[in-house]
Amino acid sequence: MKTGKMKNMVLINKKSARKNKAIRIAQKEANKYYGRTRGEAPKLKINTMVSLSKNGYVSLLNDKTAYSQGLEQENGKHVSLIKGSDFISLIKESGLTGLSGNGFLTAEKLETIQKSNVAKKILIVNSVECDPVLVHDKWILANKWEQVKRGIEILNQNLHFSNILLATKEKIQKEASELTLSNQNQVSMLSIKTVPNRYPMGQEIQLIKNVLGIELSEQEIPASKGILVLNLQTVYAIAQIVDKKEKVNSRFLTVADMNTAVAKTVEVFVGADIVKVIKGIFPGVTGQGIFAGGGIMSCHPVDENEKVTLQTNFITYGERTDYDAAQKCKNCGACATKCPVGVKVYKIVQALEKGQEGGFEEFYPEKCIGCGACTYVCHAGRNTQKDIAMVNGKLV
Repeated sequence: MKTGKMKNMVLINKKSARKNKAIRIAQKEANKYYGRTRGEAPKLKINTMVSLSKNGYVSLLNDKTAYSQGLEQENGKHVSLIKGSDFISLIKESGLTGLSGNGFLTAEKLETIQKSNVAKKILIVNSVECDPVLVHDKWILANKWEQVKRGIEILNQNLHFSNILLATKEKIQKEASELTLSNQNQVSMLSIKTVPNRYPMGQEIQLIKNVLGIELSEQEIPASKGILVLNLQTVYAIAQIVDKKEKVNSRFLTVADMNTAVAKTVEVFVGADIVKVIKGIFPGVTGQGIFAGGGIMSCHPVDENEKVTLQTNFITYGERTDYDAAQKCKNCGACATKCPVGVKVYKIVQALEKGQEGGFEEFYPEKCIGCGACTYVCHAGRNTQKDIAMVNGKLV
């Protein structure tokens, strides 16, 4: 993260999560669904902080109150046709970005791996749900598997993988017949890889390291090495684009009430009014902040009239943690211990407290991936992620 500006923040830290009884109960319940796996992985364990409600899925595609009049007319067609003549051009024309929220154009990843000279290409379908409040990938895996599998088949037919893995933190059981692909190229079926319940396990470099035992730097592009990592919902969308020649103008996301630790998988059009979406799902929203972003570890207060984008994974309301920049570092080292990339966070914080203006390079702030693990565990209650962002702004 090479900037001093930081729009998104960690909404809740470890201390405030422990104070919320509903979150504690949800985390205890969620622990039943994780596989007991070993392997090299990030050291921070955060169980899922929410429970999927009994009515766990809501579609707002026909709820016109969530959309402006102009958008409503546009989306009322339900389709926006594309005319690409081949696989890559279809994806490129669709404008699809990674639906994990990273905003990276999917077509660029596909072009990169297509042009790579690697003999044996690998596809990793990422259903890890890195952030501890996201539940929609779990819902997609359980309810939309056939379309996900169709997306995998399309990718395999066009890019010819020697190995296909479905990565997940949860124990899932699928019959061999469900995992068998049709029209295959050298692959009889895909396999399930259960990874440790650690954060940020779903981050691309961390996932590759754990699943394949291959360690890449943040500067290396996995697709150029023959490794394609795509989010589960992105694969689902590829099937829609190729089979129906439609642009993706809707998405699944998680909408949560952090007071009660209840969440729902919600399907909405891109362009939906965020405030109207959450008030439609949880009508009692009053007097508290509304937040949106990639998840509870990376979200921001919602601006008036802010819309859902392809990068919106999470909408919630509740109280955010108040961080204390004046609180002195306790020198416990938890921030550095839990950092997945080895940033010496507490050394940077202590240097800032002393008024140091430079010389931060020896603490590796440029390696920061912005996951917020350091802020989550900080015993002093500081927003250490913001400290790192400020230092990186000075390094640019």
